Amino acid sequence: MSDPRSTTEPNSALEQSLREGPPDERDYRAEAIDFSAEAPGRWRVGRRSLGFRRRSQGLNPVWSFAGSAAILLVIVVGGFAVLQRVSQAGSSPSPLPSRTSPIPVPALTQTFVSPRNGFSVRYPAGWSTKPATSSWRPNTYVPIGNPALDELKLQGEARLVVASQRLAAGQTEASWIAAFVQPYDLGFCTGDRASWPRLTVDGRLGYLDVEACPAAADTGFSAPDLRFDLIVFSGGRAYEIALDGVVDRAYFEAILATIRLDPANALDPPEPS
Repeated sequence: MSDPRSTTEPNSALEQSLREGPPDERDYRAEAIDFSAEAPGRWRVGRRSLGFRRRSQGLNPVWSFAGSAAILLVIVVGGFAVLQRVSQAGSSPSPLPSRTSPIPVPALTQTFVSPRNGFSVRYPAGWSTKPATSSWRPNTYVPIGNPALDELKLQGEARLVVASQRLAAGQTEASWIAAFVQPYDLGFCTGDRASWPRLTVDGRLGYLDVEACPAAADTGFSAPDLRFDLIVFSGGRAYEIALDGVVDRAYFEAILATIRLDPANALDPPEPS
């Protein structure tokens, strides 16, 4: 194979400099580009070894620089827009197309009574149930799968989870909601808290804080997977009730209509000593 340094093509100096590595390895320096008035019609690039040819005398260096700057600006702005779209696409799920027909609600023939969270609910036959084994502590977020949740589900169809906690001494419903932390994967669906729709649960007006939110791919339960979430207060307790899966708002409301709140029989963690 011939020595690449022996090439005699017009760009041989540039090719040679690229092959030979960075300046600290080949002892060459970079020089500033000269746009001064003393050098009209030409510009010099800061590698002594490159030997670029002079530009045409008819091309003003100012216009040459302006054109290069404009091209660079287009590339930077266009690249930023593409990266922004990619970032937005990766940070949240894409909205799912709305259905034109309601999803049938199975007969709610079974009854689940929570041993810890203070409520009962009717659900379809064939669903599995998993009672909560711990309490939902104040100022915490309990993701699906947390032992503080009662969980009722039919794999690939729908999943209902419920948790409750006692309000702190002197805490009001408004202050509880103001301090409520939305989960990271649903926060973009919650909207303005002042405009949350109100739904009734066992005679109490609740707040529909999440409506038809597409679940992220890593938390999906079915395909498609939409989530509904409601907060309601009763007897000095806050309840969070969530349904996700192949469901719609009418499905969620049908289940909510069967819920009976029983805060007097809920269990709470012991007070800190």
